Amino acid sequence: MPQGYDAGFNSGCFGQRSKRGKDVSLDGLTPKQEAFVSSYLETGNATEAYRRSYDAKNMSEATINVKACELLKNGKVAVRLQVLQERAASKVVLTRAWVLERLMRNADKALELEDLTASNKALELLGKVDELSLFVERTSATTDNRHTVSTEPVSAFHEFLAGSAGEPSEKPSKGSVPN
Repeated sequence: MPQGYDAGFNSGCFGQRSKRGKDVSLDGLTPKQEAFVSSYLETGNATEAYRRSYDAKNMSEATINVKACELLKNGKVAVRLQVLQERAASKVVLTRAWVLERLMRNADKALELEDLTASNKALELLGKVDELSLFVERTSATTDNRHTVSTEPVSAFHEFLAGSAGEPSEKPSKGSVPN
């Protein structure tokens, strides 16, 4: 088995034999195909997963790429990948929900204790989640017309202070890109 192979992804039910005499899992994958799926999920790179799962020492890079692509298009391999990716995604969703729930509880507790620093931090983190996007990091990008672009972060607080003092929030420069 290749390094990093996670037996937890495997159904563990090899022992059946195909018509050609190869071991197959309950979902119809050979041990090498199962290893490919596991390596692909680990690396996100089909070529690397193929190298880890099959004997590719004497193959050209182009041949490895073609074989890896063929495996990704194999119906049984594609279904197995989809099932395992959905399982992994459901765990991420549960983790994300748990974190958001904790942040809301922490904000409530901090407010009860009148710890404004802690409650503000929890509320700030909640405001940054993708669903709300209340606090977005901004950058100012300028170019010198020589294909050189420089960027620097612009904080909303800095913009507020500059606007309060009657100064423009960004110094206009030739070729500046508005945000």
